[in-house]
Amino acid sequence: MSLAEYMVWRARWTYRFGIRKEEYGPEEREYLTRRALKLSEEDWHMVDDTEREQLLEKRLYEGDNLQQYLKEKEREERARLEKSGAYKRYQRIKRAGPTSYNYNED
Repeated sequence: MSLAEYMVWRARWTYRFGIRKEEYGPEEREYLTRRALKLSEEDWHMVDDTEREQLLEKRLYEGDNLQQYLKEKEREERARLEKSGAYKRYQRIKRAGPTSYNYNED
């Protein structure tokens, strides 16, 4: 997209949604959701269709919806990690505290 095309697109967006207060259409909601998640267009198309629809329903581009979604994903990831053996091993080592090594063989 050239600079001129971007300026026209941005002016049109500002006029439609900033001044006239139009409702977002499906394409605009998809763009805003993708932008809120910081996904490229290619990455967005790699997301499963059902998950994409769920993300669009959550309206992540409005208010605190994105923060709530990210906290929810973090909780899910933490729960998944807590069930893994590697995470449990890490926690046992962490609880044991620092190990002291004596390299002097006196």
